[in-house]
Amino acid sequence: MTNKFTGEITEARSLYSLYEPRSMIQLAVAGNTKFESQGGYVEWQTSWTALDEQGNILGRDERKHGIALWTKVDYASDNFILNCGQAPANSFNLRLRLQAAAPGESAWHFVADVYIPIYIAGSVVTPSPIPL
Repeated sequence: MTNKFTGEITEARSLYSLYEPRSMIQLAVAGNTKFESQGGYVEWQTSWTALDEQGNILGRDERKHGIALWTKVDYASDNFILNCGQAPANSFNLRLRLQAAAPGESAWHFVADVYIPIYIAGSVVTPSPIPL
């Protein structure tokens, strides 16, 4: 059996409705993750990654969470501002991905993702590939 992670992104919004090129992109993000452990872990972590349309990482934040040794299920809620670097010259759909992992795992487990339109002054954004 393997560790299991489930959850949802409960908030993913740009702090500003319009950015100037080269201004700092910031997102208000929040989400809940459930960890069903198969071992005696004392910690685990969530990873929040913001990507552009080509898959380049714009911002990333990892949050550590603790779990009691005598339990196999833990819940975590993350809520923070994610910095995503400088705004490009054109509007785009930013992808926000939530993943989780236990220590020693070689890969992150997918939990959820959403697309957020980022509007840049003087350009338009194409419709997002996945409903918001």
